[in-house]
Amino acid sequence: MAELTRWRSNQATELVKNLRGTLNRLPMGQQVNHVLDLAEDALIDRLRDRMNLAVSNFSAAAPEIADPAIQARQMLGELVDLANRQSKEDARQHLYILILRQLVPDEIRIISALSDGATHALIHVAGGPPIGPVIKRVLNNYSYIGRSASIRLEEMIPQYLEHLIRLGLVETGPEDKSLEVKYEVMSNDKTIRALAKTVEKEFKFPARILRRTIRATELGRHLWHDCLPEGHSVQPVI
Repeated sequence: MAELTRWRSNQATELVKNLRGTLNRLPMGQQVNHVLDLAEDALIDRLRDRMNLAVSNFSAAAPEIADPAIQARQMLGELVDLANRQSKEDARQHLYILILRQLVPDEIRIISALSDGATHALIHVAGGPPIGPVIKRVLNNYSYIGRSASIRLEEMIPQYLEHLIRLGLVETGPEDKSLEVKYEVMSNDKTIRALAKTVEKEFKFPARILRRTIRATELGRHLWHDCLPEGHSVQPVI
């Protein structure tokens, strides 16, 4: 392509040269060539002016590194302006955006699984005497809700739930007697049994299984139902 462009440019230059030579041999040809020279000079000057203007505009538009103090004041000023004119719905959407930016896809699966408001079994594993306050919790927020939600990193369910609790999207509650079977299944899970042995060895008492529940908060349910785009749903992992 570059060779073709260069060939065309050379051909055009040669053509103009031949035309000018022909004009010089004609009556009034020199005067015509002089006019063409003037026109060519004017065109070059015009192109030079336009290029200088373009460079000047580009330089003016190039962003400068803002002083951090100035940038901080600008950011706070923008937030103050938003605070002064936002509606209640605007405030809700800003809150949703803040929360959603802190979530990972596995956590979205958990919120989806809890979005119907149902209560699910949750346990903590602790060390200490059978009666009285526990000495130490060795595992918090163990639940099968991660399996139900088909999260990819099932071993991260305690951390995911802790994060969602801090964000106010899910909450824990007291033991639910109707979930007795699920509590028993989780307590006999191989992960919990292995942990219980470690706890018993350290504290000289059998591990204490603290039964609790987990469910979505009102904020968590509203975020899911208000923000889920039409036609979107969390698909089960096959």
